[in-house]
Amino acid sequence: MTFWDTLAGLLERASLFGDKIQLGAYNQAVHAYGLAAGAEAFQITGALKATSCEWCILHVGQIYYRGQFMPYLPRHHRCVHTYRALSGADLEQLLGANGGSSSGGVKASSLWWLLPWLALMVSEAIRKEQEKKINEKQGN
Repeated sequence: MTFWDTLAGLLERASLFGDKIQLGAYNQAVHAYGLAAGAEAFQITGALKATSCEWCILHVGQIYYRGQFMPYLPRHHRCVHTYRALSGADLEQLLGANGGSSSGGVKASSLWWLLPWLALMVSEAIRKEQEKKINEKQGN
């Protein structure tokens, strides 16, 4: 019997599902209320950690303008990223302070070009760690 088949595992799955529903509802509310209040854009916010997934590394800080496709958040279980509604003044301050442009889907950072490289480095490190574990198991 695996952990996920035990009572504790079933409760953990229910908790993870509840977290996903709650954060998803929060992000949908931010979007709906932001549009109603006249928000011009939305930014994906949240902390990045060494264990952050490749998608999150590439998208945190991304700005989506009204009418632009916005991905559903949370992207995966234990994802802590949310949308932040941006008014005209917030948007100008954010883009002006970071040298951004007013074109759609820009990064709110002057170092946005480093993110694909960083994501590649993280995914390569994960792949090497997985290969190491496989080799250790095969050696035993």
